[in-house]
Amino acid sequence: MKYLLEFWAKEPLGENLKKVYEIEAGRTKKGINFGSNIPFPQHYILSEQRAIMIVEDDEKMSKISKWLKDYYPVMTMKVSPLLSRSEMDKL
Repeated sequence: MKYLLEFWAKEPLGENLKKVYEIEAGRTKKGINFGSNIPFPQHYILSEQRAIMIVEDDEKMSKISKWLKDYYPVMTMKVSPLLSRSEMDKL
């Protein structure tokens, strides 16, 4: 299933952004990422201090849950399940 991830750093912004980059560097070094399961990679919303990406995960959101856990202390996140139009038409 595909999910839209929206995320932004918590206040104090500068301090938490630094921590976000540290977490990201550590995850990359360990090879803990979504890999090829990102049909829409990270993009920034220019009108806000937010980023979005679409990721694919299993029904239990196991990869997303681990990602959320790592970043939760320094970022606010919103996860929304997505269906394509063809999938929605089948319902």
